[in-house]
Amino acid sequence: MPLTAAQKTQIREIIARNAKVDVSELAPEAGIFTDLGMDPMDAGFMLADLSIKLGIDFRPILNEVDEAFKVTKRGSLTKTSRGKIEYLLPGIPIPTSKMQSSDELWSVAMLETLFEQQLLRIEQAVDFEPISSKSQQAWKNQLPQELGERRLRLLLAAAVRHSFAEEHRITPTVNEAFDLLHRYADTGESKKQLRDFRRAYRSDWYQGGGFLRRTWEYRGFHPYRSLYDALDPNKPEEAVESVANAFECVFKLKGGEAVKLLRRFYNDLVSPLGEKDKFDNAWRTPAVIQLATAMYESRDFSKMTQLATALKKAGCTNEAILDHCRDTQVFHNRGCWVVDAILDGNWPGTERPEEPIEKTLLATLPKKVRLSIEELLQKKDAGLTIEQRLAMLWDFSESSKRRGWTQEQVNAEIKRWGEMCPAWTEKQARTAVTLHNVCDGNWAELGIARRFALEQPSELAIGYGIMLRSMWINNALMNAIYGGCGDTMSPRFIYKSLAVRDVTLAQRVAEITPEIETVRRDDPIAGVCLAMFRRDFDLLRSLARGLGRAHLRSDIEWMATCVKGIAKESPRLVAEHLQERIDATRKSRSYASNAVDLDAHGFYHLCQWAAPELVSEFDVKQALPWDAQLHSWLQDHEDPVSNLDLKSISPELHRAIVLLDLSTGCPATQ
Repeated sequence: MPLTAAQKTQIREIIARNAKVDVSELAPEAGIFTDLGMDPMDAGFMLADLSIKLGIDFRPILNEVDEAFKVTKRGSLTKTSRGKIEYLLPGIPIPTSKMQSSDELWSVAMLETLFEQQLLRIEQAVDFEPISSKSQQAWKNQLPQELGERRLRLLLAAAVRHSFAEEHRITPTVNEAFDLLHRYADTGESKKQLRDFRRAYRSDWYQGGGFLRRTWEYRGFHPYRSLYDALDPNKPEEAVESVANAFECVFKLKGGEAVKLLRRFYNDLVSPLGEKDKFDNAWRTPAVIQLATAMYESRDFSKMTQLATALKKAGCTNEAILDHCRDTQVFHNRGCWVVDAILDGNWPGTERPEEPIEKTLLATLPKKVRLSIEELLQKKDAGLTIEQRLAMLWDFSESSKRRGWTQEQVNAEIKRWGEMCPAWTEKQARTAVTLHNVCDGNWAELGIARRFALEQPSELAIGYGIMLRSMWINNALMNAIYGGCGDTMSPRFIYKSLAVRDVTLAQRVAEITPEIETVRRDDPIAGVCLAMFRRDFDLLRSLARGLGRAHLRSDIEWMATCVKGIAKESPRLVAEHLQERIDATRKSRSYASNAVDLDAHGFYHLCQWAAPELVSEFDVKQALPWDAQLHSWLQDHEDPVSNLDLKSISPELHRAIVLLDLSTGCPATQ
């Protein structure tokens, strides 16, 4: 059906405004576009205005136009395309030379084709309706201040994803964009990566489709543009308008309907609770945390009603919280105020970018811990690799001189060690004092510092492992000197060794431990460790009953409560008590040494060694001080120190540290 006179007038006015041409100068019989002389960018912007103001979706026909008008690899018109243009634009000379798709004539031809096939189907003019009222515009403008940057970015990510899902256009690149948006919202890391991805995203976006379609999308009436705006590292608030525009385009909304849809996402982020209605920590049971974490990680919030049930079982009676979980009209997404209250700032599933770490992991730590780590990194040997530090310490003379010793003092120290164990030769005494020197390498704290500075869990695993093995070696040396042979190592070293999955050292400690009855009298927790490592659950249950009567230091009471869950073979209780330990450490971190809770890691692995199902309900992907990256790395690297090759530094050092063999260097320790 041809356009009516009124329709043609309305279209001509819109086109004229975009082309900056006085419509009164156009003859009534003139072509809609032919006489305007607009460039391709103007044409694309005009097309976007027509799309929203006339309520027309141009995408299907734009795809057809892209296919209909083609150029050769050298940029010339194909024979078919030339024929179509000559038919559409009779009397206009078609250049025989190279013609690019961005040329003015090309754009005019595509626009004419578009209107022939699409606009002629309109029976009557469509009145333009404002996007939203003044009050709605004011509400959108205050969103950045009301939500803050994190929740604003999460709102934008959820809303844009909703638009893409409707169009079935969530490609791997788009998914990557959402991952980056979520990570940046939760960690603030890193602006450079956000900026670089945004630039690459625009470049990829502009590689596909025809010029007019890309321009139309960029104009702001398509999810591609709203995602591009949301990726802006500096001004996310400017994406609010383009998200509303995308809603109008994708869902065919008019007036304030797009803003109403945006409010459904907004209502998920803003808590109605007052200052007095704080979220009770008792409601954060393992079941509640597990549900909230799983939904946050997967971005699938379909189990919100189950979360309401879990919260109610945990003792939550707050109707606002329970009603929000049950509300099916709200679009629940990351940033949901109930889920945020449960997770309390510990956002899971936000893997950090693999790039040199200068402020990423360090930025997540409390200020005191961060300063403690930064102080450690200022030490001279903090920049050395593990092998370089071992080589430095193995040279006893040189490392002693670095501490200000003279050569006479070095010789006197070697002589003193020889006198303490007359059975040693001078060479063996030098080996013994050098091994003792290796123990003083500050391995644990430097391992933690380098783990955060380099984003390498291996630095912590190997550094802590060397510290424990050095302590075992030093214990053996002391017992050789004072008449023993390494037979007084506390069984607590079993769980400490298992913190970095050093099973070899744990087995060695278990082998030299005296009878369990002696251990249980002196140290009930040590007895528990030995019983668990030997998988003797009958003995473990007996020890657990005795723990209730024992007077334990406050720093190990958590182990006693955890043991009760182990004795009952209850994964739920084990997870609860391990989580209590993690939460307590999280609140009290002050130094580099407790930036990662290695005791919790060790007890977890000891439980796993005793019976894997015991730890099946514990969340191994949570935030620090549980080191999820360390845990993941250790799954593929059991006995990390045993995989070192130190023979190039010294065969004696390799046998001692890697093989736990002191028979050659210090025969008295056989």
